[in-house]
Amino acid sequence: MCYNLLLENASGGTLADFIKKHRGVGLPEDEARQYAWFILWGIHHVHKNRYVHCNIRPENIVLVPYVTRQSQFMLIPKTANFGLTKRAYSNKRLPPVSSKREMPCMAPEVVKANQQEPPSDIWAFGCVVYEMLTGVSPRSSKVAGGSIPKISRVTSVSGQSFLSKCFRRNDLSRFTAEGLFREDFVSALDSQLQGFEESMCDEMLGSNEACDEGSSLESKAGSHFRRRTDYR
Repeated sequence: MCYNLLLENASGGTLADFIKKHRGVGLPEDEARQYAWFILWGIHHVHKNRYVHCNIRPENIVLVPYVTRQSQFMLIPKTANFGLTKRAYSNKRLPPVSSKREMPCMAPEVVKANQQEPPSDIWAFGCVVYEMLTGVSPRSSKVAGGSIPKISRVTSVSGQSFLSKCFRRNDLSRFTAEGLFREDFVSALDSQLQGFEESMCDEMLGSNEACDEGSSLESKAGSHFRRRTDYR
């Protein structure tokens, strides 16, 4: 029996490669904000459906070319590599960390107790945003093991505030994806992204169902995700 598997062509490469092209100075903050919004949007819907990605890092985020109805070209970051994904708050545990090479972007509770839940994804997401803004990868075991990266490297106040919510050492006080959407660092993008929300909604929901005027991409895509997938 033969199966045909159709995959989206992420011709923009990985976010890790894209960051490297900036030669250690980081992405322009406006661009990093936009990428952060899309990555967070994906994480939010993974968590809403009671899953944990467990492997958020620039190497696992791919860039997909997209052209809006206004002929605006942009690269949309999409999270890939769900091979380690687990049910949130289940008894499943990942293999213990065995080397420094495996430790980048891991939250304190992952390294110390092999405990990987939604807050761990938020820490890893913070590492991705930090790397986008600074061009510096928090790859040392010291950072991955719980020491907070030097947020002062980030120039903007909103960026520092945003990362401080991601890098709270106590996983119970770390912000959720939904909470981070209210932070100034990404909330300001809501109005800027309205130009192509409708076309993206149509693409995700199908040509037979249009988005209501004034509705958000997040709510429409979220309802689509819940409707098409039953995890209970």
